[in-house]
Amino acid sequence: MKFTDLKDKTEWVFPAAGVGALAGGLAFGIGMTLAGGCGAGSLWRAGEGQVKLWVAVACFALGASLVRLAMTQSGLLRKLGAAVFLPATLGWAGAIVLIVAVALGWAMLATWNEATGRLGAA
Repeated sequence: MKFTDLKDKTEWVFPAAGVGALAGGLAFGIGMTLAGGCGAGSLWRAGEGQVKLWVAVACFALGASLVRLAMTQSGLLRKLGAAVFLPATLGWAGAIVLIVAVALGWAMLATWNEATGRLGAA
């Protein structure tokens, strides 16, 4: 939908680079640890019937909605960082190349670490 401009890009790309991304990542990490999985994993496990994850998914949905509403109404959302839409900055080809390069680099690092064990916790 972004590529064809069927929907305005400002409705899809939210400010995320900066302090907001750091705070959101920290909150996500803590929540993921407490719930025992990320959003997708929690949905999967809730679908398997794990009652703890039913509560986690409900709290995740309610909390995310309330925080987004509060941040939008207070104007804080605009202060958290700059919206970055890679295709607008690098072009579609550049964005795809960058994403594939990062994914390949990560895969190579993970493969190397599995073979050597140098980055693992002791």
